[in-house]
Amino acid sequence: MKRRYKGLDLCCCAGGASVGYFLAGFDMTGVDMDPQPDYPFRFIQGDALTVDLADYDFIHASPPCQEHTRLKGLAKGTPNQKDIIAPLRERLIAAGVPYIMENTPGAPLRDYIKLRGDMFGLGVIRERWFESNIPIMAPPMESPVRGAAFRQNYVCVAGHGRSNRPWEASRYWGAAMAIGWMTRDELAEAIPWFYTLYLGGVIRQHLQITRKKVRPVGVSETPYLVGL
Repeated sequence: MKRRYKGLDLCCCAGGASVGYFLAGFDMTGVDMDPQPDYPFRFIQGDALTVDLADYDFIHASPPCQEHTRLKGLAKGTPNQKDIIAPLRERLIAAGVPYIMENTPGAPLRDYIKLRGDMFGLGVIRERWFESNIPIMAPPMESPVRGAAFRQNYVCVAGHGRSNRPWEASRYWGAAMAIGWMTRDELAEAIPWFYTLYLGGVIRQHLQITRKKVRPVGVSETPYLVGL
């Protein structure tokens, strides 16, 4: 049986990032301040700045991005969100395991790579930046945005997106990101799981190389996912 690692997803929302890591070989636990009934794995309602980070092989964090998004005026919950990137980074470094911190373009991340949906053949741009404490290279562009032909087919341009069919936004956003279990509001905050499937593969390879023994976690707690 293929051994799996334990992953933690801070500020997990509905689990777009977690699904990619799960498919890459991680058993995920999500943490969020708000209830997340659609999150598909083990969930802890709590604060990313105080939750216990011990006993995980890898940590992903998606701190609130509303302060940095170019669509700040449209961002859900903007008035109540604080920028926690710096204090969260301190916690991730202190945890002593590989980490990835994700945010929108313009966020104060360090040595980040950029991922976009067209790198993975998705019908969505949704550029995101990813900081890590291990070396990670972005994949090559598979379908660069050129001309009107592509623009007629994509759905979401930036963080919260603007559908070219606003009356059916959730249907088209979900299809564009290959996500079938989220509401429209959850999709607006989601990371396409293709991004973290790629990143999870890099993290897993790093763990396999740097650790002589891999702690077995056993059979995944989530044997199947509905809506993928």
